[in-house]
Amino acid sequence: MLDNLRDIRLLLTGDDTSFGRGRLYREWPMIVPAVVAGAWLLASLRPRALEALRGEPGDALVRYRVALTGTAIGTLLLTGYDLFFVDVWDQGHWYLPVPIVFVSLAGLDCLQRMSAVRARPGVVLGLCAALAVAVFVTLGRPERYHQRFADFHVDEAARVRAFYGDEPPKLLAWDDGADAFSLGFPSMNGRVLMLDREGIEAYEDRRLLALAVERGYDRFSSVQYLDADGLTRTTPSAQIRRRLEEFFPGEDLRPFEFSVEYAGRPGLTPPWPGADERYVIIAIRPR
Repeated sequence: MLDNLRDIRLLLTGDDTSFGRGRLYREWPMIVPAVVAGAWLLASLRPRALEALRGEPGDALVRYRVALTGTAIGTLLLTGYDLFFVDVWDQGHWYLPVPIVFVSLAGLDCLQRMSAVRARPGVVLGLCAALAVAVFVTLGRPERYHQRFADFHVDEAARVRAFYGDEPPKLLAWDDGADAFSLGFPSMNGRVLMLDREGIEAYEDRRLLALAVERGYDRFSSVQYLDADGLTRTTPSAQIRRRLEEFFPGEDLRPFEFSVEYAGRPGLTPPWPGADERYVIIAIRPR
């Protein structure tokens, strides 16, 4: 909870280290719908507004606005849950579809109340559609982000499967499931997504890597999140360990040896400027 509140405060104050598109399209869908829903409820609960909602039962506009008022309540509950119980990096526009649609519907309803808009509805809707496209192109479509997943699935995954042949490794996959899906290898999710109770307890106790190796998931894989710049099959264990420490905060990785077992040829689209265009699988062995 406190982490999300801190991130939102830094986002709103324009902190250089926090104001980025990654945070913007994860936190904005939580902030904006909550503000709009609160404003809608304040406006709808005024005596004059409540009297209007008591119109004829057959009035479609009255029913529509009653539905929007109920959706506003649900939007506040959902965004509040996300704020207090869901890590910011595990949510985004895909996590809040109803609140996002609510903002659009509430905005269109407010426009409909304006006489100038009612006179030219086609022009207004066209401008709204153009604005939505502009926001998507500039903020909602990370450049090359999805292309990297596509490149891995279509191209790199086949080379990885050929490299391991009939002995597929068990992956500790620190991703959203992209590597596990494309490779078809047995996988344990390092981002805590879909972990069992024991795995979650190990994560909370800062021994997730130790549990994974104990279970036999002794290869680390990440299509999108690992900076593989400069990693080769001759990279020393200590250097690899330093790259992995950010994925296992607070866990002591010194009891393990790390080595690059598979290093794909350059060709994947890098997720950040200057990154090496390669996917690696890191073998983990107890000392």
